Amino acid sequence: MKKQLKSLAKWSKFVGVIELIIGALLALCGYTVFYIGAIPGLLLVILSIRLLRASRSAKRLNYNLRLIQTEDDIYDETLGLMASYFRLQAFYLLFLILSLVVLVLIEFVYHVSMLSLMYNHLIKFHIF
Repeated sequence: MKKQLKSLAKWSKFVGVIELIIGALLALCGYTVFYIGAIPGLLLVILSIRLLRASRSAKRLNYNLRLIQTEDDIYDETLGLMASYFRLQAFYLLFLILSLVVLVLIEFVYHVSMLSLMYNHLIKFHIF
């Protein structure tokens, strides 16, 4: 269990830092385009902070296991933070999928309307 906790703490910290950097960049890029564009970046920053807290908690739990102290509170905190991270990550992924579907629909409607306009314009000049 100690080896898994050490690995969990290390990798969750790595992923948390990367997510924090990417989330900050996404928020900055999205904010400059349109204010609502910063939301995905902000959600990723929130997720990364949650993951970094879980990583810190897993590291403390691993340290307490080496000292043979009561680890129930830290164990509960670690699992609670990890569960919260994955729950928020699921909402974030659903938000991204929904955004992608909306963008595809908008793109489809745009192209259909542009093709219709082009067709009507070509009929006007008796090309078809």
